[in-house]
Amino acid sequence: ILRAAQEMSLDLTRSVMVGDAWTDAQAGYAAQVGRLALVRTGRGQEQSQRPRPAGLEAVQIYDSLAQALDDLVR
Repeated sequence: ILRAAQEMSLDLTRSVMVGDAWTDAQAGYAAQVGRLALVRTGRGQEQSQRPRPAGLEAVQIYDSLAQALDDLVR
């Protein structure tokens, strides 16, 4: 995440990251990504049933990537 941000001149605090596992969200949180989301596709359905890790209270959960993008990229 950090290397991509550097190579692409991204401001991570103004970026969105979508993943299908809590570990994805934890990586985004550690990199200070501004908005984080978990989708219930792939590993996401099982992951969304697990306890939310500390620090990830603001992570939004969506049923699909399309739903996440519709909400997050406005």
